[in-house]
Formats: sequence, C-alpha cells, structure tokens
Amino acid sequence: MILEVRSAVCMCLCAAVSALAHGEVFNASLRFELDTYQVLDTRAELQGKILPRAGILPAGTRIRVYATRIDDASTPWTAHVELGADGAATFAVPVGALPGGHHTLSGAFENEMDSKPGPVFCVRQLNDNAPKTETPSIDGYRAFLIDALKKISTHQTTRLGDTRDGAAFLSVTRPVYRSYRSIGFKKGDGTFEHYWFPEAPMDYEPFVADLDLWPLLVRASTATGDPQYSASANAMAIAFAKAGFDGANGLAYFGEEAGLDVRRNRAVSTKHGVEDPQFKPKNSGNDPRLPMDLLWQHEPEQMRRMCRSMYFGLITDPASMDYNRYCHYHWNDADDKHVLEQNPAHCAFESVGARMIHWWAECFARTGDLDCLDYAQRMTDKWRAVQHPESGLVPDFFGAVATQPGAPMPPGEWAECRGVSLAALGYLDAAAALRKRPGGEALAEQLTSMAEKMALGVARHAYDGARKLFIEHLQLDGKPYESTARYTFRTQAEKDEAIKRDPAMAQVAVYTGTGLYRDPSYWEHCAGTSIVYELAETARITNNEELIGRVTRILDDALAESRAQSAAFTDEGRWTFRASGQYIKASVALFRATSDAKHIERARDLADSEIARLNQVVYPEWWRMPERSTFVDGLLLLCENNFEAR
Repeated sequence: MILEVRSAVCMCLCAAVSALAHGEVFNASLRFELDTYQVLDTRAELQGKILPRAGILPAGTRIRVYATRIDDASTPWTAHVELGADGAATFAVPVGALPGGHHTLSGAFENEMDSKPGPVFCVRQLNDNAPKTETPSIDGYRAFLIDALKKISTHQTTRLGDTRDGAAFLSVTRPVYRSYRSIGFKKGDGTFEHYWFPEAPMDYEPFVADLDLWPLLVRASTATGDPQYSASANAMAIAFAKAGFDGANGLAYFGEEAGLDVRRNRAVSTKHGVEDPQFKPKNSGNDPRLPMDLLWQHEPEQMRRMCRSMYFGLITDPASMDYNRYCHYHWNDADDKHVLEQNPAHCAFESVGARMIHWWAECFARTGDLDCLDYAQRMTDKWRAVQHPESGLVPDFFGAVATQPGAPMPPGEWAECRGVSLAALGYLDAAAALRKRPGGEALAEQLTSMAEKMALGVARHAYDGARKLFIEHLQLDGKPYESTARYTFRTQAEKDEAIKRDPAMAQVAVYTGTGLYRDPSYWEHCAGTSIVYELAETARITNNEELIGRVTRILDDALAESRAQSAAFTDEGRWTFRASGQYIKASVALFRATSDAKHIERARDLADSEIARLNQVVYPEWWRMPERSTFVDGLLLLCENNFEAR
C-alpha cells in the first residue's frame, strides 16, 4: 500500500532535525527529554532521558538528576544515573508519589556542585474534597470568568520590550503537542519512513502575545460592565501596530506559525521543530478569524498592506492561484513580485485558502481594494473547480507531491473533515464581509453556497454515530478513505504487521478520527473537536434545517459523554474544558438558529459540569493553556445574552 502524506509530514526530513532542538530543553551541559511535560493521567512514573549537550561522553559518566517543586523549592526526588554506550541515560520520575504542582527538572555531573536547570513539568493534583457548588447562575458564570481573567492578568502579563513602561500584553505559552512518531510512506522493503516529534515543554513564563483573547476581552466588558477588559484589548492592539508587523513587507506577526515575542519585540516561531517564524494564515484554535475588527480599527494601513503582501508572499503562480501554506518574513514587497517559486511540493490547505479569501474580502470591504476582491474571486474559483458536485467536499490540499520546480500543483485525493468544516466557516466569514460593500454580492453568494454544501458533506458522511467520532479522511464522494495513514496507522493489524519489521513502529498511533470526549486526537492535550461548532455556526448562518438536525443529534451525544466524565481529565489523560467550550458555543449557535430553549439548557448543563470539574483541579491550571480561550468564549456567550432569563 502506498501511503500518501500531507505536506507537513512530507517535509519532515528538515523538520525532524530541528524538532529535536525545539523539543528538548538545553542548558550548559545537559539536555532532557520527557514523555510529557503535563502529567494529566494517573501514571505512576514519568519516563525521561538525559544526554550531554555536545558529543558523546564516556559510558559510565555519573549524573545526578532531581526535581525541584517551584511552589516551595523542595526537592521531592533525586536519582543518580550513568550514561550508556549511546551517550544517554534513562530515568523514571515517580510522579505518582510527587506532590502536585510545577517542578523543574535539573541535573549535574557528579563532579560539579552547580546543577543545570532543565524543563518544567507539572504533576496533576485534584481536590476530591472541594465543596460542591450549586448549579451556577449567570452571575456564577461571570464570577468564574472574572476569576480566570484575573489569574491570567496576574500571572501572564508581559511588558513590551521587557521594560517597566512597555505596553502590557496578555501572553500565552506556545502551542504544545504530545510526543508522537509520524510515518511517511511505505518503502519497497515493507518498512515506513518515520520521524520522531518530541513534545516541547510549556513556556512556564509565557511571552507570546495572545491575540485570541482580544475580542473576548471586549465582550467581557459588555458581559460584566467593567470597561477595563476592553481598554486592555485596545491598548494591546495599538501597541501591536508598532511591533507586530514586518517592516520589509508588512506581514503581521500572527497566524499559525508565528507570534509576537513581547519581550524581544520581534516575531517568534510557534511551530514545533521550526526555529524561524513563518507567516501562515490561522487555521486552528478557538477562533482562526483573529481580532480582525480591532486590528482594522487601529492599523488600517498596516492591515491593507498585509493583505496585499500576502498575495505576493503565498501565491506562486497568479494564473492558477497555486500557493504555499506559508512564507518567510523579511522579503521586500516594494516590487510586487511573487517570492516563492511554483512547485507541486508545496502544500496548499483548504482551510488556509479559505482564510486568505476571508482576509482579502475584509480588505475589499473596508478599503474598496479591487485587487483584493480579484484575489478572493480567483482563489474561490480555484476551490470551486475541485468541489465534488454531490457530496460538496473538497480536497484537503493542492500539492504535497514530489518537487518539480515550475510544475502545477495537483489536487489531493481525500477530504479531511476538520479542514473542510473550518474552510466552510471561513467562506461564510468572507461572505459576511463582502456584503458590506457593493460589488461583493456575487462572490458572497458563491461562497455561501459552497460553504453550505461543504458543511452538509461533513455532517452527512464524517460523523460516525455508532462510535461517536468524526472520521478523519473521506473520499471526495463521501466514502471513507482507507488507502492512507498519513501520520498514523489506520488499523491495529496494520500497525502489528509494521512492528514486525521495525520495532519503532510501536510508537506510532492508530488513529481514524476524533471523538467528542473519548478518542482524542493523538497529538493534543485537550479532548474534543471544533468541527461541531463549525457545523453549528454554518447551520445558523445558512438556516439549513438538515444541518441543524444533524448537529442537534451530535450535541446530544456530546452532552451524554460530558455527563459521564468524572474529572476535568478524561480516562485517556486529556483536558475536557476545550471540548465543553466548543459544544457550548455550538449549542448557542443552534439556539440562535431555532429559538428552541433546549439548546440553552444543554449549553448550561455543559457549562455547569465543566465548572464543577475544573473547581476540583489544583494543578495544572487550565487558564495557562492556549486552549483557554475556547471555554472563556463559551461562558461569555451564556453571560452576554443573559440566557438564564429566557
């Protein structure tokens, strides 16, 4: 079987090398690698590895390794290990016996007095005796939100330029994904190309500007009556104008693979395994739209330049609108020349294309820029040409094949359900913008029609009601796509056969799709999926009765699974709060579409259950996670509409 692989994996030969540097914490002499840096399950031991930073030291070299609890500076665990013939030493931290909280892992050679501080890891702790709260009211939701925002402000505020008088930014740790081994394609000898992606620790003291919170802060002022939140968001947006755009080409320091390093006043990579930041439109997270209104309000000229520059940075061939999902910063946009060579090895995801259309549509709506309207129209036509006439599904990408400079990018063979649903909502965002200015109506109608068909395709074909999960890949006609494993094995039997040839394959996951709370994505620390919300919001905007009915049944399944959860972590060791936030948002969307109070009852049930679970967690703190915005968003929807009174 030939396994076709998404470009993110096709390019692993380069990424795998730098992934080691990003995923392992370095100090003066030693480096560490842990199974995970967030112990969310009930394991007794945390497996680790320690290596010299450079070269291979003699076998038998002794190293003292220990954990220091940050809260009280105690040292609850110490061990002595010896380097083996491969220059590495393994150890097991008895996390089942450690006190909950954040710990620094450190090490020193036996002949050294000074220790070498390494990564921070967190051991979970639950308070089973936490007082049981009554069913929260709207005031209770507000109090919970205010407390969360206060903690974020207290613990995760970073001054621009790391100076006392620099603008105050709410910051967040870069996205953290679990360790995994990824397979590429099957070779002639029956083995697989494969790449190890170690987990990177959280930034214990975060420094990346959290743009996801900006629109939520504006809404928090409305929900609480406190203007400080909105004032904070506007102050960050104003400061971003000075520090958040590349001087050479105007591309913003935000998106999928870059952020603003507030301390150093520069772009920083947010992608594991990649040291240099790259510009890529957002296609994940709570709200990939980013705070467009605030950015356009405070930086209109910067935003227009960015949208125009994006065309020359990402598009490789204007005739076909072939594009790559990312480009680098620091090239000059003065000559209006495309900076990337056309090559089918590039990868052009459907969700990235949708966000490009949205941003060009916003630029046209706000400035009347006809070039941006033309870019949006041509990109829409590119994807409309490959949309299946019956299922409505589109390929996951163009390209991701062997390099051939100058050759066109062929469309992929399968649809990825989360990418399709996200793209559908991106099209509707673009359509809403286009309707604000005469001349955009025809494209708005085209995008709306495409989005409705795409969402229906996912709802009809992707959700497996028996297993309560969304199938990862579909053929374009809607049938399951079974001839690729991409990152993972499709079946356990397939994995077992591969292990016989290569024992390293034991580290590769078996994965066919994402569940509602169970069967989480293998790379994420949080359970759940955004697909449900994206389908619900599409249903609200298009008022499609079939879509409303299908999402209603999915959300009934989600509520049943939520009620079955006994803690804020699933049995598989994943946070539940992001899933609950997505399903609250989806339920509110259906209420807005139908005015049926049962959807609000479900949303409140989800919120009540999640708050009760989170109130039992001592460590780790959910508000430290990048996914925090999703639950904040869900609770804000309940607060700002005062659904209790309905």
